[in-house]
Amino acid sequence: MPTDEQTSTDAEIRRFFEEPQDLTSLELQLIVAQGLTVEQARETIAERGRVNAKAGELVNRPVKEWPEFEVKWDLEPTSFYWALDGEQPSALKGRNLAVRWCVLQNLDAMLTHQSQRSPDELWNLGDGLKLARVLVHCSEGRSLTPPWILPVAGKVGIVGGHHRLAMCRAKRLEQVPVLVEQGDLEQFLSILPLQTIGEVLDGEV
Repeated sequence: MPTDEQTSTDAEIRRFFEEPQDLTSLELQLIVAQGLTVEQARETIAERGRVNAKAGELVNRPVKEWPEFEVKWDLEPTSFYWALDGEQPSALKGRNLAVRWCVLQNLDAMLTHQSQRSPDELWNLGDGLKLARVLVHCSEGRSLTPPWILPVAGKVGIVGGHHRLAMCRAKRLEQVPVLVEQGDLEQFLSILPLQTIGEVLDGEV
């Protein structure tokens, strides 16, 4: 039996064929993949355009020229899927993620080669526009989902959150929250000290 959400999406798709629509491929993608209405899809695209325009003005700017902001974290499980850029809540189906805190210096010391990035490489590695969008997000008072990490042969890999961590390094944050699968917590005991909220962290590597 179809769900209400599926019924709504099907109704929107039927509307494409029954009523003349001047739809872009991106609008159609949002409607089909996320179950948005035509109006919601267009609002989403307009908002993306606004953020990208602001982000474009921040690309390659040194930290001293960034807008002022305090980094805020969204620790709600319903928001964990945002750790994977562009994914939907269904991407976390079957996952059991937990929030832990760690010293950023400790995390950087244990990252795999592919995940390493120094503060001096802020704009040289990765996608500059994605990093700039993180700055816009924070400067507008919105919260970030913690990066998602996993153990990899005695090291730490990043599932999602390279640009969030790059911003944290540039802001010289001492501690950051991370998402970890419950089944990986035991492996992290010998790799990276992780603590729950409220516990004292040891800053020494």
